[in-house]
Amino acid sequence: MERLGKGIDSLFNSPVSVVQEMIRIFPDGLIMGMGFFAMITLSVPYAVFFASLIESVIGFYGLRTLNSYLSFVSSKSVQNTQCMSGYLSKDIEALTLFGSSTQSQFPSSHLYILSVASSYIMSILFRFSKELEILGVNYSSRFYIASMSIPVLITVVSLYRIYFGCDDLGVLFFSIAAGLVVGLLLVEQNYRLFGLSSINIIGIPVLHKRTAEGQNLYICPKPK
Repeated sequence: MERLGKGIDSLFNSPVSVVQEMIRIFPDGLIMGMGFFAMITLSVPYAVFFASLIESVIGFYGLRTLNSYLSFVSSKSVQNTQCMSGYLSKDIEALTLFGSSTQSQFPSSHLYILSVASSYIMSILFRFSKELEILGVNYSSRFYIASMSIPVLITVVSLYRIYFGCDDLGVLFFSIAAGLVVGLLLVEQNYRLFGLSSINIIGIPVLHKRTAEGQNLYICPKPK
């Protein structure tokens, strides 16, 4: 019976531990995963997205430094490894781009980088909304699916951080707000510097202008 009880505990605790580990490494995993995906696909829009996420890390430390001087969002000490970012090991320190501090500081690495990526994707989908509608329901549905799933994901991660006492509501709210603004600014920056094709992560033909007959004219990427 004791062995059976341990087996049942393992059955229920193992998935929970995996989810906890996934959430802890999520900020770094998102950036590194996008870099790996951009490398294997040789996609310029994904490479630009990866570079934008790296750029947002600079903004992360800029906001954290600014808050350390102005203290407009309070911080607290949290003795819980579930609140840390990155990969943890007994032999080495945490491997992370966001620092291994156990303090709850603004911005929260999890909510900030998730909000940056979400804002970046939603802003791009909004820019290509006309193309998505013209291409039909199989494409236009992407906008609505993202609109529903992204807030759910942000809510789940927020509840996780609240449950483990990692962040208070002020840190969560301002981290999400800062991430959303940074994501919007990055899309605008990339559009103005590199053009519309640099942010076309969904890989659809761009509605350029109309022909003399009033038909839609699409500009497709030239095959290499």
